[in-house]
Amino acid sequence: MKRALAIGAALACGLAAPGLLPAHAAGPTLLLAGRRVQALAAFGGMLYAGTDGGLFSAHPGGPWAPAAGPLANGNVNALAAPGGVLLAGYDGGVLATSDGAHWSGPTLSGQPVASLSAAGGTALAGTGTSAGGNGAVYRSDDGGRSWQPAVGLPAAEGLPGSEVQALLLRPAGPALAGTAGDGVYRSTTGAGSWTGPAAGVEYPWVTSFAVAADGSLLAGTDNLLYRSTDAGASWAEAPFPQQFPWIQALAPEQGAVVAGTFDGAVYSGGPGAAGGGAWHEVAGGLPEVLAVLAIAPGQYLVGTGDGLFCAGCTTAAGGRPASGAAAATPRPAASLPPPSARPATGEQAGVAPSPTSTASIPITPVPVSTAPGSSLPGWVYAVVALVVTLAGICGAWWLRTGAPGRPPRGDP
Repeated sequence: MKRALAIGAALACGLAAPGLLPAHAAGPTLLLAGRRVQALAAFGGMLYAGTDGGLFSAHPGGPWAPAAGPLANGNVNALAAPGGVLLAGYDGGVLATSDGAHWSGPTLSGQPVASLSAAGGTALAGTGTSAGGNGAVYRSDDGGRSWQPAVGLPAAEGLPGSEVQALLLRPAGPALAGTAGDGVYRSTTGAGSWTGPAAGVEYPWVTSFAVAADGSLLAGTDNLLYRSTDAGASWAEAPFPQQFPWIQALAPEQGAVVAGTFDGAVYSGGPGAAGGGAWHEVAGGLPEVLAVLAIAPGQYLVGTGDGLFCAGCTTAAGGRPASGAAAATPRPAASLPPPSARPATGEQAGVAPSPTSTASIPITPVPVSTAPGSSLPGWVYAVVALVVTLAGICGAWWLRTGAPGRPPRGDP
C-alpha cells in the first residue's frame, strides 16, 4: 500500500508541477513552446527572437508577438545590426529593416543564410546547409543592400564549402568564419581570400565566437572551448566548468562572456572577467541552448530548442534575484527592461553590465498574453492533485482487499 500511495502522490505532484500541465491551461505560458529560438537581438528599443517558425518581437510596453513583415513564418537563423539596420538571415536570404515594420529584400536571394555578424556599418553573412558544398561568406557595407563577392564560389574564396555556422567581425583584425566540420578560417576583408583551417582546433565543428574581456578570442565547438591570443591564427583549449562541453552559443556582456551549452546550461565569465576569469553557472536544466543575450545586469534571454526563457528576470530591484515566492514568479514581457539599440551579434552586441554575483539566478518562462479563457484558476490544479491522490489511495485499497469473494492481498 505504501508503494501505491507513493505512486499516487508522485502523479499528483507531477500533474501540478509547472510546465507538465498543458501549456494552454497554465496561465502565462512559455513563449514559443515547441519552437527552436535560434537568434536573439536588441534593436531600436525592441527585442527580437528568430525561430524556426518566424520572427517575433517584444516592446518593453507590450507582449511578445509575431514581428511585422514577411518573416511572420519561415526559418530565421541569424540576426545582426550593422549601423541603424536590423538584418535577419533565413533560409531564403537576408531581409533588412530600419524601423522593425518595413522590410526590404531579400538580398542573397535563394541562399540559406546560417549566420550573421556586424561591426559598425559592415555585416558578414555565412551561408550553407548541412549537406555541405555551398558554404560561403559575403560582406555588405550598405546595410545589406548589396554583398561581395558577387558570385560566391567557396573553393575560389578559400573556403571548404561546409556550412558557415558562426562569424566574427571586429572593427579591427581579421574576420573569422566557423564551419560545420572544417574548423576556423580567417580573412582580412571578409569578402574573400580566406585562409585556414587555423591550427589547434581539434574539434572542427565550430558553433560560435566571442571576444573575451581581455581581448582574446573564444570559439565554441561541439566538444571544447578554444581561445586564441593571435587574432585567430592559432587556438588552444580554454578552461570551462564542463568536461568536453558542447557550446552552442557565445555572446558578450560587459566585462565577461555568456556561454550556452547543448545540455541546457548558461555560464558567465571567461578570460579577463571578474574573479580571475572563472566561469559560473547562471542557469541550468533548460532545453538545449541555441542563443543567449544579456539584457540587463544579471538578466539573460535564453533561446532554446523548446522556447524562450529568461534567466534572472525577477521582480527584485535592479534585476537581482528575488528570494522566496517572488523568485519563482514569471516576469511579464511588458516589464522587461528597455533593450539597447546596439547590434546584437559579435563583440558589438548591445548588452548591459554583468552582475557581481549571479548565483542561484531563477529561470522563468517568458510569458505571453493568452486568449480569454485559456488559463485556469489555481484551485483547479489543487482539485486535480487531490483527485489523483485519492485515486491512488483507492487503488491501493482495492489491491490490498481484492475483489469481493477473493482473499485480501498484502504488499509485496
